[in-house]
Formats: sequence, C-alpha cells, structure tokens
Amino acid sequence: MHLREIPGHSAALALLTGIVAISAATAAALSLRAPEPQPLDLVKRTNHVTLHGLTLRGSRPLALIVPVQVAASQFANLYTDLYLEAASKLYNDLLDSHSFTFHHNDVFEISFVTSNVETQAVPWEFVRAFAVMMRDMALRGFTGCYDQGYWNEARDFGVYVGLRVLAPLGLTQRL
Repeated sequence: MHLREIPGHSAALALLTGIVAISAATAAALSLRAPEPQPLDLVKRTNHVTLHGLTLRGSRPLALIVPVQVAASQFANLYTDLYLEAASKLYNDLLDSHSFTFHHNDVFEISFVTSNVETQAVPWEFVRAFAVMMRDMALRGFTGCYDQGYWNEARDFGVYVGLRVLAPLGLTQRL
C-alpha cells in the first residue's frame, strides 16, 4: 500500500519521544502516515473475528504510526491499560453504559459506542476481549488508528470502536 506523509507531525513526535525514552536519531525517524483514502463504507473482511458474541463486520484504517518498533510498545501499553480499566469496572460490578471513552497518556483516545444508545450498553467483557486481541496485534506490529464495527449474529446489536491520536500532539485535528 502506498503511504503519504501527514503534514504537521513533528509535535506529535516530540510528545511520543517524551513518553518513550528514545534517542534523537530514533525520534527523527518517527512519522505519522495515513493510508490512501478509502471509500466511505467500512472495508469488509472475509475472515471474521468474534469477541464476546460480537463479530467484526467492518474496519476502516485511518492512520499508521511508524516506525513500528517504537510505536508498538505505546499501543501495547494503551491496550493493557484499557484491559485493566474494563476489568476493574467489571470486577466492581459497575453498570455498563451506552458509550465509553478511554484516554491514554493524553496521546490516544479510544471510544466504544453501541448501535442503540437508548437501550443497550457496551459490555465490559467485550472491551476486555478487545483489549487482549489488540494488545497481541500491537506486539506483532499493528500500530494503526481505525474505525471498526462489531455486530451480533442477528445484527440487532453492535458496538462501534474508534481509535484516534489526540489533537494536542500538534495536529490540527484528531487522526
């Protein structure tokens, strides 16, 4: 896939280098990249991932953070902390809500929203399973931002998941 560089990423790199102890040479090699524009519809998958009864029905890549060797540890930390947050809420028997947004080190924002916000909640078990899967993917080199849609078999309940890099990284908008 041909990648194009996102302008204005130098402040994002400065913040990332402040979070991870890396050399100036490594910091100079970091960059944010976006995949070529995708159609507005979510990209359909042929091999399905199912978590807590919800199957990934579509995913749209939004941006990549490279080099993978540096970014992957930050993504793994994000998903580890997300798992701990969901496990804590589940253990403490806190009620589910129709949406859940998790911020990590003022760098990443990951949101979960149900398809029917009036009557259905995001299951904490789903969030935990999602965090475990994505941590494993990060450790294998997936360092991307995305929008994803998970639905049950009847397709009457879904959870949308979106990961963004926050604007305080010096960008004019979230990625």
